[in-house]
Amino acid sequence: MAKVGKIDTFDERSDSFESYLERFELYVLANDVAEGKKLAVFLTVVGPRVYEVLKNLLVPNSPASKTYDEVTALLKTHYSPRKAVIAERCRFNRRLQLEQETVAEFIVQLKHLARTCEFGKFLDEALRDRLVAGLHCVDTQRELVAAEKLTFEEACKIALNRELTTTQTQQVKLEELKSVPQRRSGLEVDVLSQGYRAKDNYRSNTEPVE
Repeated sequence: MAKVGKIDTFDERSDSFESYLERFELYVLANDVAEGKKLAVFLTVVGPRVYEVLKNLLVPNSPASKTYDEVTALLKTHYSPRKAVIAERCRFNRRLQLEQETVAEFIVQLKHLARTCEFGKFLDEALRDRLVAGLHCVDTQRELVAAEKLTFEEACKIALNRELTTTQTQQVKLEELKSVPQRRSGLEVDVLSQGYRAKDNYRSNTEPVE
């Protein structure tokens, strides 16, 4: 059976270890890798740099002497040390929508920041409150604040629809502004033509009769 997909070596500069491990688990599942071979496959694909780090962490033991769970747990601790929850929540609660940032982009960034905040069952409320407080459109904020029993999903829909309506309205106004010079040009031509006719009439009335 041919291999399904491909998994690159881990690079901490462009990827988180948790995400890499999730992709590796999917790779193992897609290719029906036996449980007993998971460690060998992981050590093979993870790359020489990570393997060297692992060897140093396990001295005097070797990576092959450990289980898959032991190896991945050790690498998680090394590449993704536990972050201070209070500090992460401060970052989350300070996040505002940037000037050129769309609502959709803002929502994605809030979800990303919330991953390390350990909100638990209050995640939906935390995301909703931060979305409402962080939006730079005051009219949208007012509408969301006035809504009763608002969920994060509902707040997202309202904010996205509001932004879409505003964008479409601005486009219509822009098209109208672009068409104004054309209408003015037509009026100017008409005024000029009337002026020329008036001059012709003046000349005809003032010319001497022979």
